[in-house]
Amino acid sequence: MGSVRKVRHRSGSVTWQARWRDPTGAQRAKNFDRKVDADRHLTDVEANKLHGRYVNPALGRTRLKDWLADWNATRTHLAPQTRLRDDASIRNHLIPALGEVPIGQLTPIAIARWVAQLDGSGLAPATTRKAYQLLAAALGSAVDNGMLHPKVIQQRLGHASIKTTLDTYGHLFDGLDEAAARRLDATRGAAHVDAM
Repeated sequence: MGSVRKVRHRSGSVTWQARWRDPTGAQRAKNFDRKVDADRHLTDVEANKLHGRYVNPALGRTRLKDWLADWNATRTHLAPQTRLRDDASIRNHLIPALGEVPIGQLTPIAIARWVAQLDGSGLAPATTRKAYQLLAAALGSAVDNGMLHPKVIQQRLGHASIKTTLDTYGHLFDGLDEAAARRLDATRGAAHVDAM
């Protein structure tokens, strides 16, 4: 369980620091102007850890082009022509427009503008659709790797509901229930020991 503490800075200002350990055991902290915001953030972090949805904020700062390179290198099952087509789409359409943006800062409007720009440039609709599909697949993999929360993907891709996102990318969350059950059992065990 994390904690919130008052921090007095040299300038005389006061902030509230939420402190917690991420699932790997690393100490994390974030400052807030108001105690209620720090408490709320800590509650969200602990709930996400319990449900297996914790996202490391540092990973969300990874530039899209860097993530695309890592993600694309893992796609070893592709036929040679598919690899060439996808590499060209990433190189020509994704990286020039969105490559420098951290994946945690991609906004729905930026993605919509990008799609509109591709549409307006005279590309075949299938080319635009393929570029969008590659972006969606890369972001889905980012969720699987703890870089983004599924709700972020829902918002970024403009899905009307989280159900659409989870129906599309649900296969990435295999084992989520088991992981949450293990954490819940561990929490219950710790609470039982504390009560004695």
